[in-house]
Amino acid sequence: MSKNPKEFDELNKKLQSCYFHLKNQSDNISSLKEELIFLTNRYDRIVSILDKQINLDVATRIEKTYKKINVLTSIVKNDMSIEITFYNLDDIQPKIKYAMHVTVKVTTDGFAKIDIVGGSSQGHGTLGMAYIFEYIKNYNQTLLKQNNHFRSPIKQIKGSLNSPYEDNKQRQIRFYAKHGFTINFDKNTINKNLL
Repeated sequence: MSKNPKEFDELNKKLQSCYFHLKNQSDNISSLKEELIFLTNRYDRIVSILDKQINLDVATRIEKTYKKINVLTSIVKNDMSIEITFYNLDDIQPKIKYAMHVTVKVTTDGFAKIDIVGGSSQGHGTLGMAYIFEYIKNYNQTLLKQNNHFRSPIKQIKGSLNSPYEDNKQRQIRFYAKHGFTINFDKNTINKNLL
């Protein structure tokens, strides 16, 4: 038998219930506050990148790599080249340096020369390859539709391993092999036949 009056026990239960709900609300508020800070930092980063790095006539989009890294992608293309730049949005550091830059230049004799700079095993390269293959597919389809006799369809992608560091070179070799490229170790070049 409790020495406390019945009302006291009921009041204590209500107080504990209120405290529990208040604590949950406090946790929710704390979580919302953290998310608000993160989203504000991301917004500021996007504004900073758009203001300092990207021209007005550049297409941009926000997307995710297959490793779930949020990126701002800028795309500059014309009928003979494309440049794709990925900026990480999950970094809250004020740095604006890109995570990866991809360039494709088409020659009139049917080659696409690629140059990929950057990357840190976060899925940027695979996303970049998707853009490269889509660009080449569209380029070849456009030539076919236009019946253009001055240019050849792209039949091969060429590039080079551009890292003097052995660790990074091994990572590049695995990356290009994963995407179906042949590697010439004597010349440090890569190529992929398309047709």
